[in-house]
Amino acid sequence: MKEAITYQVLLQEVRDQGVQQGLATAALNMLREGMTIAQIAKLTGLSVQEVQHLNEIEIASSSHVDPLASFIGAVSHGSLAQQPDVELYGD
Repeated sequence: MKEAITYQVLLQEVRDQGVQQGLATAALNMLREGMTIAQIAKLTGLSVQEVQHLNEIEIASSSHVDPLASFIGAVSHGSLAQQPDVELYGD
């Protein structure tokens, strides 16, 4: 029983990481297409801080930094707050 719970927790963590990676990939593509950070945050559900972090990593990628790995690492370690940026949505 204990192994089943551990497996379920691990599986959920892997799924969550996959979702974050997919959002980060989409956000990077949007940045490359010239969309604003506010637009990207609104469309992806990522926080403005997370999108800014991706943008900074993308700028630094000329120094051979993997932007997705850096972003996933920051999210996994809780260094980026995942809060909705309600003030940007105008709702």
